Amino acid sequence: MVKIQGVIPAPPFALLEFTGVERNDFLQRLLSNEMLLRPGQATSAYYLNVQGRPLSQFWAFQWYESTWLVCPRELAETALAELDKMHFGEKLRMHDRSREWQATMLVGSQRQQWISERLGQPAPAGPWAFYQEEDWLLCRFPFLASGSDLVFTKKPLFDDLRDLSASWDWERIQAGRPWPSDWTEKTMLLEVAETSDYVDGKGCYPGQEVVARTLHRGHINRHICTLSGSGNLPLVGCKLKHGEKEVGWISSLANRSQEIAALAFLRREVWEPGTQLEREDGGLMTVQSPRRED
Repeated sequence: MVKIQGVIPAPPFALLEFTGVERNDFLQRLLSNEMLLRPGQATSAYYLNVQGRPLSQFWAFQWYESTWLVCPRELAETALAELDKMHFGEKLRMHDRSREWQATMLVGSQRQQWISERLGQPAPAGPWAFYQEEDWLLCRFPFLASGSDLVFTKKPLFDDLRDLSASWDWERIQAGRPWPSDWTEKTMLLEVAETSDYVDGKGCYPGQEVVARTLHRGHINRHICTLSGSGNLPLVGCKLKHGEKEVGWISSLANRSQEIAALAFLRREVWEPGTQLEREDGGLMTVQSPRRED
């Protein structure tokens, strides 16, 4: 049996199901990425308000009769309510299936072969893919630093694997993955999103005009970045300086022994990996590239 690093038994994701013949056209008009996917395909996207500010992030997975959206659990109820406001008679239904399916995040570089052995079904090639059976859903999308896949099952299948729940924030932050706790109501899409989360030139979704105007008439002045450091753990919100100039603030933190990993909103002049920043509490942090599975 191939070994993997372990699992996060209850990752903070919700599972939403969209059914009906017009579901993909509906999502295409509302989300920031191309949603006209073929069965087995997957993508990431944001749902924005008209000011171009994120209301939710989604990871979308297409199958024959359903489109499945994974989102941060804390945003599921609000996201469904907001999407329902835009539902004007299209032939579709939307449901929160989080209570019916148990989520498990598999962590480790040997996941694909391990999944094939455990589920008795060859895992589709990643990093983006989806496969559905009666009792399980396999959602392949890059997220954690050590490599991860999300599996939803009708019954527990992974109780024999090491619980890595305590590593959630460390793995997420090292991979440079923002979470709703990093955002505020003033955060713009382009301050947190990667270029794979939206399509430049895609029209018709809420907030698209703001995104297009920023991309083609200017640039963003700040973006969320990954930092590393050591020593005493600073506070969330800790301000960062480069020389005498304030250049950003920390939005989330994790530590292992004396190592610190952080996400911070930084001004564009200090985005270069290797740039050293001073914390307002006297500590030092260094900008680094996100650590992700190749």
